Amino acid sequence: MPKWVWWLIIGLMLLGVGIWFVKRRQAKGQTLAPKAAEPFTIPKGQRIETTIATLEQLLEETEDKIIHEALQTRLMQLKAEREKLRKEKGA
Repeated sequence: MPKWVWWLIIGLMLLGVGIWFVKRRQAKGQTLAPKAAEPFTIPKGQRIETTIATLEQLLEETEDKIIHEALQTRLMQLKAEREKLRKEKGA
């Protein structure tokens, strides 16, 4: 048999062993990587406040009219969302 066939067979065997190993670890509940943390650990209200502060700072620094209008629009949306969130908490 040619050498490349042997290398192909060995490669497929190694791939099979690797897949078997991963499946066995997953079946036991163990994974190689730690479980991901909750992506939104920061409360929504705090995220909105931080974003508003960032956008206000960007508004001060930008000179481009189009970017300024886009930032202003998003800032108004976030302020409306902040008010809505405050009303929901108060109710």
